[in-house]
Amino acid sequence: VGSLLSDGRLPNLAKIKANGASTDNARIDYDSSQTLPTHVSMFTGLNVEQHRVKDDKDPGNSKAIDDLENIFDVVADANIGDTCFFGSKDKFEFFERSSWSITHYDYNKDGDDTVDSVRDKMNSKDPCRFAFVHFREPDKAGHSDGPDFKEYLRAVELADEFVGQIFKIYKDLG
Repeated sequence: VGSLLSDGRLPNLAKIKANGASTDNARIDYDSSQTLPTHVSMFTGLNVEQHRVKDDKDPGNSKAIDDLENIFDVVADANIGDTCFFGSKDKFEFFERSSWSITHYDYNKDGDDTVDSVRDKMNSKDPCRFAFVHFREPDKAGHSDGPDFKEYLRAVELADEFVGQIFKIYKDLG
């Protein structure tokens, strides 16, 4: 992905990297790419030993995370407005079932549909003031092909295009 950034092929992700928070490795454990433990860590700032979500299977309930301080609750406590979760994996329903302050949960397997959902929510009477958006395409390609294959790199470029569409949604809103 670094070569795509340096070649200027990911202009929207480069914009985030230059002007916001970013990471080159959004995994709590460099050698592991388990979805649920990694995302619990991203949302809470805790490592796996602290939050104890070690398995990538949806446990069917959210008791393990219900009492953890997380970004959704922090935003809700600040009375900023709706917190939104646009997920693209079945197992993300784990977060929807939690007691976390996620006021809008939307599930789509396709990035274009995810962008449409973000657009619809942002143009509603209760737009998101904080949103987590997950695009399935790079994740799926990375798990099946590994991070150095052409399909994965194309999926990252596609995700960059989706991010650009979301930037446009916000720009059009003023």
